Amino acid sequence: MEEQGRLLSPGSWTRVNWERLNRLLADNAFQDRYACFDFDDTTSIHGVDSGLLYTQIQHLRFVMGPEEFPRALAAGIPDLERPLGVNQAGEAVSSRQVMEDLTADYTWLFRQLERRDPAELRHTLAFRSFRTKLFWLRKGLEQTFPMEVTYPWCVYLMAGHRPEELYALGRTAVAYSTRPGGYGRVCFHTPAEHPGSSGLLSVEVETGVAFPPEMRDLYRALLANGIQPYIISASPVELVRAANETLRLGLTDRQIFAMRMKQDAGGRYLPEYDHEGPEGKAYPQTFGPGKAQVIRDYLAPLHGGRGPVLVCGDGENDMDMMTGWMACGDTRCGLILNHDRSRQAHPRLWQAAQQAMGDPDGPFLLQGLDKRRGQFRPTQATLP
Repeated sequence: MEEQGRLLSPGSWTRVNWERLNRLLADNAFQDRYACFDFDDTTSIHGVDSGLLYTQIQHLRFVMGPEEFPRALAAGIPDLERPLGVNQAGEAVSSRQVMEDLTADYTWLFRQLERRDPAELRHTLAFRSFRTKLFWLRKGLEQTFPMEVTYPWCVYLMAGHRPEELYALGRTAVAYSTRPGGYGRVCFHTPAEHPGSSGLLSVEVETGVAFPPEMRDLYRALLANGIQPYIISASPVELVRAANETLRLGLTDRQIFAMRMKQDAGGRYLPEYDHEGPEGKAYPQTFGPGKAQVIRDYLAPLHGGRGPVLVCGDGENDMDMMTGWMACGDTRCGLILNHDRSRQAHPRLWQAAQQAMGDPDGPFLLQGLDKRRGQFRPTQATLP
């Protein structure tokens, strides 16, 4: 094999991380070991799920009819009257208010698409309102409800597509999100002439997605040393598969575990989760404890009952899979991509990051980023 036994290139890894990962590769090569990766903000910088939604909005690639859209918007939200934030006038705004405005804008845009090009519609008041309020709603839900609500909700917005259509949209989203000049941040505002019932809102949105070459090299070095990488992601499974193929990470579909939706009789996705896995096994929602369940029920049995030798993640959502097999010695390293997560929102991750900064030989590694440029830094510290 051409790459057999090769180690990581130095790139912009911190020195200790590069040395520890190379030692892990050498010590575990060709011993039926495996590694687990989160995808959004780990394999990538910025989320591919956000990139998919941004692409979907910019190109108006929604396929649900106006009567179906409100169901997807409300799916899984336990309290539509709970305030998510305030508008420009300081008034509390609930999910229901924003959803009423979004449904009205969506209905108008959907009907206009029968005779007008999406590029033309991007200049309309309805489009600017729709884009702002959909991202505002997503951010408000994330700040108000637990991940058990918000992660599935983002997936349900892709309802109406068939699997092959969502896969094709995923490829378009990866290409659009990685285009030159696409990476950054932008602030969207509700047009003053089109306030709707929720009023004037504004939201900052991350645009574009970067895939650091160091992470892509890590996937390839693992494969070259006979250590199987798996992705366990809270993004739609078709999107992660499309990114894997586009980036040539070298994984098969069986190495990708991500969020799945039920299908109707015509093969179109419904805004409902599909818990039925292969061979009659339950298929968990692939975030938080569900990531650890994937390892326990699907991966460990393929590898002699052992846990992953390496786990890579960036948030509290990844801590169950990162620490679940450390006590028994199976997981040698938990690699944390440093996004400066807060202690309040990510208590276990924050503690692990502090440990990594104080103990270079400990179980956790911390990798710094330049988030403005979507790059690694050869230090543990991150530039916001």
